[in-house]
This record gives sequence, C-alpha cells and structure tokens, in this order.
Amino acid sequence: MKWTNRGHQLDDIGKKYLKIEHLYIWGAGHNGAKIIEDLRWLGVDRDFDIKFVDSSEDKWGCSHCGFAVISPENFSTVYDSENSILVASNSEIDHMLKDNHLLYFRYITDSHNEYFLNDFFIKDFLCIYMMYKHNKFLVHFMDWISTTVCNLNCENCLNFTPYIKKQQHFSFNDFKSDIDTLFKKVDYIYSFHFSGGDCFLNKQFPDMLLYLSEKYSQRIHDLFCITNGTIVPAVDLLTSLKRSGCRVHIDDYRETVPLATINMPILLDKLCEHSISYIVTPVDEWVNLCFFDTSNVHLTETHLIKWKDDCNTSLCGYQSGKFYSCCYELFARNAGLLSDIDCLDLVENSKMELLEYRRGYTNTGYVNMCKHCRGLGKNYMPAKVGVQVKK
Repeated sequence: MKWTNRGHQLDDIGKKYLKIEHLYIWGAGHNGAKIIEDLRWLGVDRDFDIKFVDSSEDKWGCSHCGFAVISPENFSTVYDSENSILVASNSEIDHMLKDNHLLYFRYITDSHNEYFLNDFFIKDFLCIYMMYKHNKFLVHFMDWISTTVCNLNCENCLNFTPYIKKQQHFSFNDFKSDIDTLFKKVDYIYSFHFSGGDCFLNKQFPDMLLYLSEKYSQRIHDLFCITNGTIVPAVDLLTSLKRSGCRVHIDDYRETVPLATINMPILLDKLCEHSISYIVTPVDEWVNLCFFDTSNVHLTETHLIKWKDDCNTSLCGYQSGKFYSCCYELFARNAGLLSDIDCLDLVENSKMELLEYRRGYTNTGYVNMCKHCRGLGKNYMPAKVGVQVKK
C-alpha cells in the first residue's frame, strides 16, 4: 500500500472503531476467556459493553469471566453493526457472516504462524483502536534476531543462512540498545519472540531474556523463542527461560534432520524438568521465496504495489532502531544479497506513522525485495523442510 495521507492514512477506520460500544465474544470457553485476558492486560475491558454468545443452552443466562452469556438468537436481535463487533475463534459463525454484515474479527491463540497471519482481532482491531482511543502504540507481533549463527544449513532457509559469509551473534549490548529504543516508542507488544539462526546458540541469550522480563514484562503479553529441536540448552539458559516465562516453540524437523531425532527427546526432558512451557510445531512444508529465480524488475509501480499487497503486510522486521517493511528483505540484506531496502527510524517518526508502516504502508507502496521474491500470496511456492546443503 502506498502512502497517500501519511500520518492520517487510517483515520476513517479509526473513527469507525471509536464508535464501538458493544463487544460480543462467540464462545464462552477457554478462548473467550483469553480475549478477556487480552483486554484486561491493555486496560480496555471497561471500554465496551461485553457479552458472550454461546450455542450451548445450559450457559444462557449465566456469566463467564464476569460477563453475561446470551444465545445466538438473542445476539441477532441486539447486534447493531454501527456500534458493535463480534470476535470469534472458530468457524461456527461462518454462515452468519454470509447472511449478515457483521464486523467480525478472528482470534487465534496457540500457533506462532497463525499470530501474524490470521489473528485479526489483535492485528486489525486492537492495534488501531488503541492508537485512536488511547494514543497507545500496540505492536501485534515482534521478532528480534539474536544471532545469524545456525548449526543447520538448510536449503530455502528464509533467513538466507547458507549465504551469510560471516555469521555472528548479536551482543547483549546490541539487544539492550535495540529494546530500550523500541519501548521508548512502543507502548505494548502483544507477541514478542526471539529467532535466529538459532537463539539457543547465543551465549548471551540468557542475559537478554532476563533483561527483557525484568524491565518490560508488563508491556509484553506473550514471550517465546523459536529453536530447531537439535540443540540441548545449558543450565543457565534453562534457568533464564524459566525465570523470564519464555515459552519455547520447537520446529519439528525430525522427518528430515537426523540430529533432531536424536536431541529432541533430550530437549523435551530438560524443558519438562525445569517446568518450562513449550510447543512442538509440526512443519509440513516451507516457503520457497525463489529469490534467485524471480525477476520482477519489469513490473510497473502499480503491479509491484499489488505484488506486495498480495503477500502479507504483517511480516515486519526490527533491527538497530528501525522497522523494516519486510522481514525477508532484512534477512536478505543481512546475508549481503540486497543493499537498498525499506526501513523507518523509530526516533524520527511518530507513533501513527510507525503504525501505518507496520500495516503495510510505504512511500512507494512496495519494497525492493518485491522485485526478487515470489512472496506469500497467490504466488506462494512450497518447499521441502530442512533439506541440508553442504557448507
């Protein structure tokens, strides 16, 4: 998307969200309770008249998390599209969406892949609402690269690891400078995670975890790190993971990486022994960005803008006090494959401009990476998982 009214690009939708008085949550269960938890964390649960909607008759007239539960029939009579929204985490209401003009947002909880792709309630509603109602900058999903070092050398690595000539660990001072700069402008981060390379290889990663949790834990809702399941963490890292409350997301490469088959059980035992929360994520396929086989330099500005818009506007990067419109463009720059890339300095730009930028707006409407990448939209190309190439 190309900026046409920088700093005011979201005004129309912001004004629309300011009219919201009633918030309906479909499903008086675990996920519904999580939505209330999110609202209370931000301190906005009292901004709305909240009710749960549930198809189970035995819940009607009861309360859930302190809010009334009503029937779908009752909901259909009281819902007003001018001042109400509906939040749900399942497909049960798809038929209602087809038959009614509901302002509806999907809510996701567990998978880190789903956070930035499909959690529309946080990304598309709360981030904008918080800015226009409370002048608070809520970031939906934030990734910080703790290292470019990896013990694997995977074909189609999205971090372009095989092409990094000099892999490096970022220091604790690098992290401290970056994170302090970040929280001078950002008020809340819903989901913050560490990636790499593999963060378990960085000896200063435990200190990063402790600093983040001790200074900014109240401003981060969900903290996790991603590892490849082949590295058994040392005691100091296990201690820091536990103390910081950092959940471990383990990409499961046991089908293609023999070392993962050997070390995964040991890793899981260590995490259980230290009562550290973890999720093992099955990985059926990767994405092939086709960086070396794609040339869109012939495309017009209009087509390049559409190319980016068809991809995904939530995959921003952050490094050295700057937001990057495309994290994969940042990764390609770090690997020495691109030089002219799009970024926005946090110090020099307003919260509103940074919010718009993270929603996909740029000066040109696209980034240099679009000229070399198939993207994640309709041109998506799947790839085999964890195929190793010789170093």
